This record gives sequence, structure tokens and C-alpha cells, in this order.
Amino acid sequence: MEKLINFLSSSLNSLIYGIYDFFVMYFSSVIVLAVSFIAAQIFKGYFAGFIINVFHRLLSRTRLRVEKDSMEFLKKPLKLIFISTVMFFAFITQKNLMAEYPLLLSLVIRIYRLAMILCIIYFIYAAVPVIMSAFNRLKHPDSILFDDTLLIFFAKIIKAVIVIIAVLIVLGEFGVNINGLITGVGLGGLTFALAAQDTASNIFGGLVIISDKPFAVGDWIQTASIEGTVEDISFRSTRIRTFDDALLVVPNSTLSSASITNWSKMNKRKVKFNIGLTYNTAPSQVKNIIADIETFLNSHKDIVSDTPLVKLDEFGSSSLNIMVMFFTSQTSLAELKRVREEINYEILDVVHRHESSFAFPSTSVYMEKNLNNT
Repeated sequence: MEKLINFLSSSLNSLIYGIYDFFVMYFSSVIVLAVSFIAAQIFKGYFAGFIINVFHRLLSRTRLRVEKDSMEFLKKPLKLIFISTVMFFAFITQKNLMAEYPLLLSLVIRIYRLAMILCIIYFIYAAVPVIMSAFNRLKHPDSILFDDTLLIFFAKIIKAVIVIIAVLIVLGEFGVNINGLITGVGLGGLTFALAAQDTASNIFGGLVIISDKPFAVGDWIQTASIEGTVEDISFRSTRIRTFDDALLVVPNSTLSSASITNWSKMNKRKVKFNIGLTYNTAPSQVKNIIADIETFLNSHKDIVSDTPLVKLDEFGSSSLNIMVMFFTSQTSLAELKRVREEINYEILDVVHRHESSFAFPSTSVYMEKNLNNT
């Protein structure tokens, strides 16, 4: 037990003296590194702000005008680049420390390279939405290339490619054989393709949707089984928000082969309905009611001029049916209901004003009295 205590005591003393000798020998190196780290923390914000100002001035001279506030994403990678660079040069300038520990120099160089690679990749990844937004300001209304949905789709593809490249570069920095890895992926490509047929069909379906443009993000669409507003178009699927506020995730292959009604693309909307008057309404009353309704429709600000059609359409089983048809410039559901309500109130007023009434399903039974005596 005494030998163990002596051994531990001597080991502890050796460790303390070793740390002390290291600190004394490399005191200046430790001070330089500490001061460099503190200075990097203090000036990283100034460095990032300066670079952002330079980028903003350069971009302001081009057609790709980017708001300065939208370039805030640059600050974090620029700060990391500044700190990493300052600490790297602080390390490599310590000749005594690097000469005594050659492996440390190799480690510092590798860490610095990896930090620079990750910062640059992070910068490019974060810049994708800003670049797409800048291109969006240059778009032409009839251009397929700069369609909003197409820009979103390409942004996702670019981000995915950036992530894949980043993973490959990092693996390469850690000594992984990238060529062998790519070859292995190629050999497994057939198996992957067979297992991912549905995914591939959905991706091609997404490309069909983007190129044909039957709808875009924000459009109100309807198929045989789906109706709602498009929220997102991704590689595999399209997200649709129904009017019940439910979120539907529909495979792109399903949508690309479906018949789609895009209500958002309507310039005007057709409205057609019938009103039934009782059979005791006189012909002059019917004519006046039709004339008043038609006059009101032609003067309404939300109804397309020259489209209203009001006619005595048919003799129903229990009513005189008047057909009312027109086109309204309001295509949204809420505005359409508002216009219909205004028109319905006016029709009620017109019918009552001409002392008529609306018919409802009824049956009249006529009894014939037999006058023959038996």
C-alpha cells in the first residue's frame, strides 16, 4: 500500500512539474493564443459587417439587387471564418511549439481546412434562398425558367446537392476513399432503382407539374377527390391545405395523371340558378320581376356586363321557373358568396314588391262531382 501511495505521489509530482515546465517553456505561445482568441471574439462582428457591406455594394451595381437585411445569413459563417483564420495563424507562428509537436501542426492544418470547408458550404447553402429571391425580381411574366414554383423546386434540388457534396468532402478529409464509395453506390444503383420506382415516378411527376404548370403554390385546385390550396411542391409530393384546414400530402405521380381544375386561374365565374314563382302570378308580374332582376344584375359592380340572362325558363310541376345566369368577376369562394347573398336579397325584395311569392313543392287534388242519378 505504501508503494502504491509513493507511486501515485511521484506520478502526480511528475505531471505537475511537466505542466509547469510546459507552461514556462511555452508561456509566450499560450499568451499569444489567448490574446488571439480574445481579439478574434472582439473583432469578428466588425469583420462580418465589413464583408457584408462590400458584398452589398458590389451587388447594388448589378441587376441582382439584394436587400442588406436579407444578407444577415452571412454573419455566422463569416465570424467562424474569421475566428478560425486568426487562431490558425496564431498556432503556426509558434515555431517552438510546432517544432516540438509536429503532429500538432498537421492536426491544426486539418481542423482549419475542415472548418473552412464547412463554413463555405454553410454560406452557399444559406445563400440559395437569397439568390433565388434575387432572380425572382428579374423574372418575366411569361418565363417558365423564373416561375415561382420552379424557383422553389430548384432551390430544394440545389440544397440537396450541396448537402451531398458536403458529406463527400468531409468524408474525404477523414481519409475515406470517395472514389470507392461512389463506385459502390453505382453498383448498388440498380437495386436502389428497383426499390425506389415509386419515388422516381413521383419525382418525374413533380417535373411534369413544374413544366406544364397546371397549378402553382397558393393556387386553389380541385380534382375528383381533392380540393384545397397548394402549400408546397416537393420532390415526391404536393401539400394541399383543404378548406377544413386539413393538410393532404398527395404523391406527384397521382396529381400529374389527374384531371385538375384550377379555380385560381379563372378570370370570371359562372353563376346559374332557378327561382320558382307560384302559378297565380300574372304574366305582367312575371315580366316586371324578370326586368327588375335583369336591371339590378346589369348595374352590379361585381357582375360582368352583358352577361346576365334572366328568362322564364319552364313550367314546373308546382312553379313558374325563372332561370338566372351571369358571370361574376369575383372568383374566390368568400367573395362569390357575398355577391350571391346581395343578389338573393334583391330577388326577395323584387318578388315581394310585385306582390308575388315563391312556390314550394305542392300537389293539388281536384274532385269531380258525379251528377248522374242512379
